[in-house]
Amino acid sequence: NALDQLWELQWTLGPLVKVMPPDLWTFTEPNGNNPVVIEKKPTQTFTRPLTEIDFVRFDYYASKIRSLHFSGNSIANDVEIHEDVLHAFALYRPSRVYLPNIQTFEFGKHLVPRHLRYYPCLLNNSIDAVTMDLEKADALEACALVSVMSRICPKIEYLRLSNVSFQPAMAINDLVVHLSCLDSLGVHSLPTLASVQHLGTLSTLSTWKIEGYMDDIPGPSSSPDGFQEMGFTTENGRFAALTTLGILSKDWDYPHFIMKGMQCTFKSLTFVIYSDLLLPDDDEIVAACTRLCESISLHACRTTLTHLDLHDALYFPEHVDRIECLFKLTALEKVRLSITNASAIDDAWLLQASASWPCLQTLTIAWLTRTTLLGLAPLIRGCPNLVGLHVCARWDPFDLHLLGDDYPRNLAIDHISTWAAPINNNVEQ
Repeated sequence: NALDQLWELQWTLGPLVKVMPPDLWTFTEPNGNNPVVIEKKPTQTFTRPLTEIDFVRFDYYASKIRSLHFSGNSIANDVEIHEDVLHAFALYRPSRVYLPNIQTFEFGKHLVPRHLRYYPCLLNNSIDAVTMDLEKADALEACALVSVMSRICPKIEYLRLSNVSFQPAMAINDLVVHLSCLDSLGVHSLPTLASVQHLGTLSTLSTWKIEGYMDDIPGPSSSPDGFQEMGFTTENGRFAALTTLGILSKDWDYPHFIMKGMQCTFKSLTFVIYSDLLLPDDDEIVAACTRLCESISLHACRTTLTHLDLHDALYFPEHVDRIECLFKLTALEKVRLSITNASAIDDAWLLQASASWPCLQTLTIAWLTRTTLLGLAPLIRGCPNLVGLHVCARWDPFDLHLLGDDYPRNLAIDHISTWAAPINNNVEQ
């Protein structure tokens, strides 16, 4: 009903506190009598100790909450919760379950870091999705919270921990090895031998995004054999359900090493290459990029891959023939090449793409290319499922009839964006 829907998602504990007896809580208005203290919102605090009778209405409404998204700057937060309120909940009957039907917990930015220490009292074994997007300064408190989750929340299926770098990574990896029904994992922390070995045994894991630099993994990780020794292999049925993989690396070789051992029928691959070191020899980069692209084109996923995202923050080989092997991936629907040197991509490349990727839905090529508006015509004509184009094309005029007599059939395209590029012959048409 409407009441259930209103309570299903909450952004703060404020509404729950408000349904408790009015003599239990009060508001402290912003600034109060102290001109030095500047607060943006009223603060909700308790005026006396908690008793069991205070929870009569609280329990009724708390049972309706399925998702709790904590974010300090959310527009839904009209008040601040004083630390004393959280402290009181944490101390009052530690075995009490405050949110019996909670399924999703999300911790956003701008939280008060010390408040994280109280949130374990709100956790229970019904939680199946946890998201943290915190400031790096919150890492210590976040590690403590994650450590508690490994004992309280064994049914987590979706785990996303971004921004916070868990150093040491013990907390997050201890949590991972305790999760037996994990479906999606994305963490800003390097996997350990124990966590990789455990993840490979899960029949439920479909998505794994590794947001720590793979190059920094200690141990035998500088070769394909090293990664396979860690457990990055599909031998003996490991990673049987994995279809989505994301890797952050400082070198093109590391994704290649992992792909060589993990012959999964991937549907989505995302590789982000970023290095803060001096660039090696150009030929070395070209060779490493070629190895990765060829390993993808010859991989077990060559007929199943629908989403490919190659993101190079510094450099991408200008030799376009180095990536033409990607045209062997005939099932691609979404292609994103966020590359800083795409100048070798021209109309001939687009023509081959339109013939090789008939299922294409969106194509994104960041940075300057040598394609023209006319070069987009084969894509529009040959890819009937195309709905989005994001390219940097030169604005040369062309005859619209080159799109074909029935070119209006591609009205499914709802977004075309182009980056800045020269306008040539702008007076002709």
